[in-house]
Amino acid sequence: MPKKKMNPLSIDLGNALLARHQSLCASYAGSPDDITDDLIRKVTTSYKSLLTTIGAPESLAESIGNYLGEVAEWCDAKGLPPVNALAINAQLGMPGTGYFMAAGASEKWDNDVRRCIACKRYPPQISN
Repeated sequence: MPKKKMNPLSIDLGNALLARHQSLCASYAGSPDDITDDLIRKVTTSYKSLLTTIGAPESLAESIGNYLGEVAEWCDAKGLPPVNALAINAQLGMPGTGYFMAAGASEKWDNDVRRCIACKRYPPQISN
């Protein structure tokens, strides 16, 4: 069965998250256990800010989980921590409930985001 192609918006969101990771997390040299809540606040981004980064309308924030779910599937298929853990609901300070149903997500987002920050294996971008 042929592999499903990712939605172009999912690719754009994933690539923006990978670029954010490269910019803000690549210099981190510690273990996931040593990552502070302050660092997590620094490297995460709201759904609306992420959409603005790629030039998409902020109104898509309500359905962004569908696209970030595809990013999670891509990460899971590559054996990578979910880079979509960097995208959060601004009011909650963490992802919405849909995050926890996505591929590769654990019940503890704070562990996932720490593994994401510490990961050195992400490629520069998603290729479909």
